[in-house]
Amino acid sequence: MMKPSIKHYSIEANMAHKFIASSCITYLIHFTNALEDIEPFPLAHYAAKHWIDHAGHTHTDTLASLAFNLLQSQSIIFLNWIRIYDVDRTHSHMELSRLPHKIPTPLYYAARAGFSGVLKELLKQGADINAKGGTYNTALQAASAHGHTAIVELLLENGADVHAQGGYWKNALCAASQ
Repeated sequence: MMKPSIKHYSIEANMAHKFIASSCITYLIHFTNALEDIEPFPLAHYAAKHWIDHAGHTHTDTLASLAFNLLQSQSIIFLNWIRIYDVDRTHSHMELSRLPHKIPTPLYYAARAGFSGVLKELLKQGADINAKGGTYNTALQAASAHGHTAIVELLLENGADVHAQGGYWKNALCAASQ
């Protein structure tokens, strides 16, 4: 009997990232109630912190649909994700009682992560393209700071204010140059 070659034991990286991202988002989508204690959910912090990293390696319609479900405007699921781990505040701790008005918009997070499909859907639903909030102050600055040129173009085409001031880099041009 022949031994199987090593390739029989390998996992294709993009497929693994897609599976992990989908699993993380699916896990987070199940938090449909206000969270008081996260201890009974051992994967919550990992899922909240890393789903964007895994999703960034692969883009599929299924993954975009899951991400859109998570990023529904001010849904309890979206708020719980940010309360568990806010990718915009990487050195912070969980804030399970963080108030909704203290959390940037889903459009901001879609732009920061570089998810064009999700961003387009949020814009179709009437998301405020120039809403203020977050480390970078606007979705345009967040996309610029993270090098998402296609997102920057999409935001500009849809009326993002290129002159908006504030945030970590003060404006979109400074964010892009960094």
